[in-house]
Amino acid sequence: MDKGITLTQYFTIKEKTNTHVFIFLLDTEYPYLNNDNTWLHSLQTPTYLIRMSEEDFHTMDFAVHPKVICTKKGKELFEINGLPSLKYLQYKLAKI
Repeated sequence: MDKGITLTQYFTIKEKTNTHVFIFLLDTEYPYLNNDNTWLHSLQTPTYLIRMSEEDFHTMDFAVHPKVICTKKGKELFEINGLPSLKYLQYKLAKI
């Protein structure tokens, strides 16, 4: 898993040609995900945490948080409401 990024960095990274996973969280939501030993490090796909205020969630038109979005070449491949299990996220990534 890569380090946390800003919303501005998200808009740049999502345009890249390889697949990326973005996990959008409220500022204090799931603080343990920042630890180096979380299950997110088991993913082969680059994964980023984006911490946002509640206002930012409304600006992005996200009705649910956390929100997981997978992109490639600027296109959204899938979206998951809530924080999925590692097994489910690996399953979704394998279907791409």
